[in-house]
Amino acid sequence: MSSKYRFHKVSPSFWTDRKVMSWDDDTRMLALYIMTCEHRSTEGLFRLPKAYICADIGWTPERLEIPFSILLRDGFIQYDETVSVMLLTNALKWNPTDNDKHAIGAAK
Repeated sequence: MSSKYRFHKVSPSFWTDRKVMSWDDDTRMLALYIMTCEHRSTEGLFRLPKAYICADIGWTPERLEIPFSILLRDGFIQYDETVSVMLLTNALKWNPTDNDKHAIGAAK
């Protein structure tokens, strides 16, 4: 399931968010990847196997483990290991819809 949008904007407030400021570089990189990857949907619920993450950003599963657990711990994401489904919990906060048509599409 890939996004039909070519890109996702990142709010400048991402960089001044208290949680984000407390994260190390790998955790910030992973958060940015999840917010902007081609697999992401506007509403933030999408299938994203961990192997895709590793392949896309060139990390080993071992390197992914700690930043992934930090994002889970801090509520930035939720993840169902059984079906590899990611929920970017504040997807619309970080990338709000641009107009009514966009919002209707996200709701569908």
